[in-house]
Amino acid sequence: METNSIRAIGMSPQSLQPGQDTRASKDALRFTTFDEARTWLASQRFSNRDQFRSHMDTLHDRLDSSSRKLLEQAFTQHSSAPKTMTPGRLPPQQLYSGLKNWQSVLMHGLCASSSNREEQISGGVGTGWSALRVADFDQIGELEEHEPEHPGACVIYSALWLNDVNSRDGSAGNRMHRLADRTPEVIDLQRDYENRFHANEAEDPMHETVRRLGIIPNAASADSVDVITDEGEAMQRLSESLFDRGSKLILFGRDMSHSASGHVIAAHSDGSRVKLFDPNLGEFRMKRSDIPTVMRAIIATNSQSFPVPTVEVLPVIVR
Repeated sequence: METNSIRAIGMSPQSLQPGQDTRASKDALRFTTFDEARTWLASQRFSNRDQFRSHMDTLHDRLDSSSRKLLEQAFTQHSSAPKTMTPGRLPPQQLYSGLKNWQSVLMHGLCASSSNREEQISGGVGTGWSALRVADFDQIGELEEHEPEHPGACVIYSALWLNDVNSRDGSAGNRMHRLADRTPEVIDLQRDYENRFHANEAEDPMHETVRRLGIIPNAASADSVDVITDEGEAMQRLSESLFDRGSKLILFGRDMSHSASGHVIAAHSDGSRVKLFDPNLGEFRMKRSDIPTVMRAIIATNSQSFPVPTVEVLPVIVR
């Protein structure tokens, strides 16, 4: 059954008033699962129950009773979760003192994704996806052991994970331990990455950074997936791209004007299973049919910190 269920994933708060839908369409909004309702709700950025109730009233003729019930349940879970996440967890050091919003975070090569794992898992994103996680990782927890209030290094951790998963056998847990052990090196590499955003060089700063780590991006084959217009089609395309044999970097909220992304994760497929690594959460192992469950949750989680109108899948060669 075709559905117009999710129309506002990751829309910028500047482009939507709280609770405003992205289309003036009179098409019905139908949610068949809790995940669909939760993802749409996360994109709407309701700041309180009154705004939610007011918007529900405006949608009266577009919601059937089942969809309305799913939205009510999603909002109850969302509103009961902790609300302390802040984009990028920006530290007080001089380098970051002028960063006021997510655009500035991107312009400086920082990770704009919220990194509080408990908030991500409990903040209205459901539980099905966490069952697919085979090893935990918390980039901020690791970074802060060496440099308190570090804003994150998702590009570096993702590139190093791709090197590891392609170069040796071993368990997901061992890969997480090796990444943790390399955190002092990660901090230095992240600093170099940030500096490239100030150098005005011809090459994309992220591409140059991962290239120096042996990750060769195939920009011509990148697939930028619109997750606003048709969520079902978006999940199908993401599933196809990630399941294809090979390695990929996955970019959330890519801002082409600043050649940066709000958050970067990585994936590797052997043609039968997909391993996916999120520096905020750890490593997942998925069948093709599992991919939408994990990607919906990650999109919705990041949408709470910065707009995610697209997800870009960037194939890479690992040397």
